[in-house]
Amino acid sequence: MPPKAKHTKDTSAAKLPDVIIHPKAKNRLFLIEAVIKASPMDEKRRRSEAETCIKEHSDTSKAAQK
Repeated sequence: MPPKAKHTKDTSAAKLPDVIIHPKAKNRLFLIEAVIKASPMDEKRRRSEAETCIKEHSDTSKAAQK
């Protein structure tokens, strides 16, 4: 079964890739650009996106525990 896509609204959309997929079972993070419209996914941007996703996941987990 494919992982469920998570859709979030963010005001900094120019920095975000078009699709973010995080299959928890495989502990992978896929950042997908359908069309390069802002800038390519270089190492600095990949790291930044991964940190954002980890933070959002942590915040969501904490909220769910309340």
